[in-house]
Amino acid sequence: MKPSLFALAAGLTLAVAAPTIAAQYTFNFNGPGLIGSGIFTTADTATVVGGENAFQIIGISGMVNGGAIDSLLAPGSFLSNNNLLFPTAPSFFDIGGVGFTYPGATNANLYYVSASSSYRLTSTPFSSKTLTSLSLSPLASAPEPGTWLMMLAGFGMMGATLRGRRRMLRSTYAHAG
Repeated sequence: MKPSLFALAAGLTLAVAAPTIAAQYTFNFNGPGLIGSGIFTTADTATVVGGENAFQIIGISGMVNGGAIDSLLAPGSFLSNNNLLFPTAPSFFDIGGVGFTYPGATNANLYYVSASSSYRLTSTPFSSKTLTSLSLSPLASAPEPGTWLMMLAGFGMMGATLRGRRRMLRSTYAHAG
């Protein structure tokens, strides 16, 4: 492959490559008179907090008691929520927790209470309930179109390089004989 053609192919591949998709986690929780499930979307880079990797939650969707979760609250806007998720830590949230809104609650905060080793959902109008269970699991993701395009372009460039080398070897042997 000619150097200029190679540079063009490499440039197009990099231009089409999409940025990485943030991680997504499914969650389910329940407690007395309370059931919820949905998806957290996190930033793709972690920060270390208390020796554990924490990811900023940048999106939330789902249901609480049959009503759709409306929106994610900005960090610090309700009960010191920090919207950090600790997917590999013993507890998924710290005392700051994640803040969001859902029908029947102006604000809600899902957080971890280390003193009682339990998760709580506190909302306004004031209600604070200890959850009986909370589960979190990563959502499998499919490769992005840009990733597929880069892989195919890479295979094409390798094939073209190998084909060019084979031609060079044939011509070398032809001249030697």
